[in-house]
Amino acid sequence: MKRYNQLIDKNNMDINDVNEKIVATKILNELKYNKRMFYNWSAWFSGDKEENLLDMLVSRISSIKKELISQTIEPCLDEIKAVSMYKKVREESENQSHNVVTFSSSKKISGKIEFNYFIQISLQDFIVSAIWLETVARLIDSRLKDDVYANRLSQSQSSFFNPYFDAYSEFRDSNFNKMRQWIEEKETGIYVQTDLSRCYYNVNVEKLKKELVEELGQNYTKNFEFITEYIFKIIEKYNELEGIRDFLKDSKVDNNLVSETVLPIGFLPSNILINFYLLDLDNKIKQTFYPVNYSRYVDDIVFLVKTDVSEKYKPGDLPEIDNIKAKITQIRDSLKLNEKKSVKLSEDKTLFFIVNKRNDINYLNKFAKETQQLSSDSYRLIDPNEYDKEFENAYNLTQGLTKISDLFTIVRDKKYISRTISTVFNYIFWNLKEDIDEENVNLAKKFLKYFYSFVDDEFFLNLFDYWYQLIIIELVSNKILLCEELAKKSSIKLDKLEFMKRLQSLEENVEPKSKLFKIFLSNFKNNLEHTFKARYGTSLYQIQEYFRYPRYKLRNIVEKDSLFYFEKQLRKLAEFSCSRSLVVSNVDKNFLDVVKKNFRNNYHNEKGIIVFDGNDGIKIGDYNYKKKIVLSQSNFETYSQRLKYFEDYSKNKSNIKDIILTLNEADRNKTDVLLYPEQGIPLQEIYSLVRFARKTKILVIGGLDFIYLENENKVLNLTFIIRPFKVLKGEKEYKDTEIILLPKLYPSPIEYEIFQGSRFSRNKNWEIYIPDSSDWENQHIVKFKDSTHAVLNCYEAASLDLKYEISKEEPEVVHLITNNKDIKYYKQIAESLSRDLMAVSTITNYSQLGGVEVFSPYKEEYRRQISIHKGAKNTHVDICEVDLDAIKYKRLHNQDNTMKQNPPKYYYRNLGK
Repeated sequence: MKRYNQLIDKNNMDINDVNEKIVATKILNELKYNKRMFYNWSAWFSGDKEENLLDMLVSRISSIKKELISQTIEPCLDEIKAVSMYKKVREESENQSHNVVTFSSSKKISGKIEFNYFIQISLQDFIVSAIWLETVARLIDSRLKDDVYANRLSQSQSSFFNPYFDAYSEFRDSNFNKMRQWIEEKETGIYVQTDLSRCYYNVNVEKLKKELVEELGQNYTKNFEFITEYIFKIIEKYNELEGIRDFLKDSKVDNNLVSETVLPIGFLPSNILINFYLLDLDNKIKQTFYPVNYSRYVDDIVFLVKTDVSEKYKPGDLPEIDNIKAKITQIRDSLKLNEKKSVKLSEDKTLFFIVNKRNDINYLNKFAKETQQLSSDSYRLIDPNEYDKEFENAYNLTQGLTKISDLFTIVRDKKYISRTISTVFNYIFWNLKEDIDEENVNLAKKFLKYFYSFVDDEFFLNLFDYWYQLIIIELVSNKILLCEELAKKSSIKLDKLEFMKRLQSLEENVEPKSKLFKIFLSNFKNNLEHTFKARYGTSLYQIQEYFRYPRYKLRNIVEKDSLFYFEKQLRKLAEFSCSRSLVVSNVDKNFLDVVKKNFRNNYHNEKGIIVFDGNDGIKIGDYNYKKKIVLSQSNFETYSQRLKYFEDYSKNKSNIKDIILTLNEADRNKTDVLLYPEQGIPLQEIYSLVRFARKTKILVIGGLDFIYLENENKVLNLTFIIRPFKVLKGEKEYKDTEIILLPKLYPSPIEYEIFQGSRFSRNKNWEIYIPDSSDWENQHIVKFKDSTHAVLNCYEAASLDLKYEISKEEPEVVHLITNNKDIKYYKQIAESLSRDLMAVSTITNYSQLGGVEVFSPYKEEYRRQISIHKGAKNTHVDICEVDLDAIKYKRLHNQDNTMKQNPPKYYYRNLGK
């Protein structure tokens, strides 16, 4: 992860230079991805005025900037609140029934419910805190060392902070890698892991403010002084709230606190200020232990101390550990006495891992495997229809299952359930279907039925950050389209929902009764009520849209010039009424004209890829060349059922289960090119492939399922190519993706016969669309990672004209995407192409038909036929590696005797003839 440790020029950080649109976008994304922000929606966006949410925020930010510069603005102190937020259930030991076990979903909560307090402030104060992050906080962050990992400011234009998972993974791995090196090199030492108890609740705010002013020094301009004073007025007011004073008193964090003050949780500046406040602790530990490696993630601290450890040490008799404990105590006392800072290092949670010459490397290997699994699982795509498997993963045995009693040593991991809720939610709203499409409604119904039969009160409470999503999913299951209901100026009826019944049950059955718990539930219900009374077109309605939909669907909130190229393309697709039925029937636009204009192959003209409209200095770049590339061919068993569905209903049947499986396998095998057969992907699922290609930098090629053009009574067969590329904007690199759609130039005779003059269920004639080939010249070639790929859709491979056209571009790889029974003929075509073009050729077909093959132009058959497959019922991908350098070398030198002879074009060119 790149760190920015240089001092940032204050002239580049002045309040006047803050970009209003960038800050507005970051605020919107904080509201979208930080689920605790739900409690601010109704407070910030009340009123019935119809206005554009983005424009409103930009206007407010611009106005507040001017007031900050003129120093005529004061914080809204009366609107600052401390909101109780559920933390966990602590089971009292005397209440535990050690001899009674139940897995019932009706199990009630009997332990003590604990809470944290979160700050709630006005929208004005939140905007000021965001501007402070973009200015003063950047100075602070630039002076932090690389060994501070948490809450580092992002350099992107979409978020305030770097992503949590990436930062925490780097924090974890930095010390793990050093430990491995020690063990492999037979070094000795002690790995120390500790944490700070309630560090946000144990801060001397007065001391923090003084140190901050001193640190900023000459950079502490009048504007910076004013906005920083504004921030600390909010913090000081928060500390004066009766609830916070009572909370600190009841918590009894430390009876010897220097100053009983806190940094508000949920306040953006607190994330930066806590890092700065703990720098003294970082320095003390480094100066005391001179660790080989040190890292801190908020309150988690890890360091490695090099010291001699006997091979025959006894765990209870190590003076080195006692020495470390004593020094940690000295550090704590020194900070309290000299720096007026109270830090409570958790001695009972401090872990000492002894590294000596006899350490078993298998422990680290196991740890590495588990952490890698954790990382890969975090990026793994979830099939929304297989939610039951994710629910099963949420329950983990804490030891091997060897006794019946081991069944009862189970821990529950909510991340599997929360990810599944998000997956179902996102799948409903992010693809090219209407919200209440029949498939979405059925998915929502089945998921909720399973969820509520599975989750008990405590687990339900642990998932409170996902309650709003659960409600929205239930509305979809009842075919309630939010935009239609709110447009009628009628609030959503919530009392009949299963969610509300479960919430009522939770409220009634918690023992012992808790005042804070009732307040917590009351706050949620009040926010919910106001949220679902929002009028269509108001800011409160639009923030819900922003939460539900991807950027490409947010036409009114997200401006076109801020979209990535693939988002602009998806927005074009969303204009058509293919959303509901996948029957293109929009009378105002011609679908084929849109495809020609917006989804053409830009191979010969990269300027055709327009990203970040109106910005200079943009460069389109390819990803790094690879000598050998990994090909993944998706094996679906058959297309017959989906074809029948299309013939009966003129729309596509989803195969998302197969798609997710192949995407995950391709990613796991570090694929470069992922191939699908003809008609392999329904149009409504293309968003999943585009997101995947952008994230993994994998080229995805295949065929779209048939599309019915209702106005023209035509059936369209499209090839798709999803090509990832990078956008260079100054020093910043962005990942983007290009969607290429090509009509099949030569539909097969079988396709022609199926549709020509036939009638489907609507009793209308339809026929296969046959394009004018001159409209699609030079469209079948794509450049990727400095290699050239040609794509032919099944019967196109039988066209001599088309094969001649692609030969002029000298592709290293030719892909045939097929749905064809004549596998012998296509094998001959592929082998012939491989030799005639001195290239790798691939055939991707359905498993039931066979003929899934990869050829390279070698003499021996075992080397020539790199991969072959037929007949599996299960969906999977075939993986193989092809050597492109060998192809290029042969073309240039005529010298590799293991390969077939160069075709005349290359042979005589090498001779200079």
